[in-house]
Amino acid sequence: RTTHMTGTATDMGSALGRICSRFIRHGCSLSGYSEQDWDDHTVDRSKFVLMTCLLLSFIGGGFIGAAAYTALELHALLVPAGLTSTLGGLHLAYCVMKREEMAIEMAAEEMFARQLSGASSYQGGEDARDMEVGDLFMRQLSGASVKADRMEQFIRQISGASPKTQKKPMSEVPEHLTGS
Repeated sequence: RTTHMTGTATDMGSALGRICSRFIRHGCSLSGYSEQDWDDHTVDRSKFVLMTCLLLSFIGGGFIGAAAYTALELHALLVPAGLTSTLGGLHLAYCVMKREEMAIEMAAEEMFARQLSGASSYQGGEDARDMEVGDLFMRQLSGASVKADRMEQFIRQISGASPKTQKKPMSEVPEHLTGS
């Protein structure tokens, strides 16, 4: 549908307009660009290239579809159907190969969702291990372990409490959590 391309053409024009406006504002010279100008230029250029590729793909697909219909008539629909089926099969094979990694990520996401909802009450066994893995994952992701360790150290200093035993850095995953 051509209506799908109007937004693409608009975004393309906006990005190109910002690139040209910035270039003219700096006296048609790239030497006056600040770091922020370069960052904006890079984003606009990437967006322009992406939108151009999408627009050309749409036009090329329309041309190829018309040529295929002329040659194959209604059987031309077998080409995109076959391509979609092939890509779906490849995605399924990829998911099967990455099943274990995906299960770990899904468990971590579930732990995070439970923590957000306040429903993180676990009792022993696999659930406790899963919770510990999820907590470890979230602390590593957010860098919270370093902040928490510094906060504990600060609190011990101002309260005069004796230091705890040395903790392992969060980057070292305990062996019982890796399943090795």
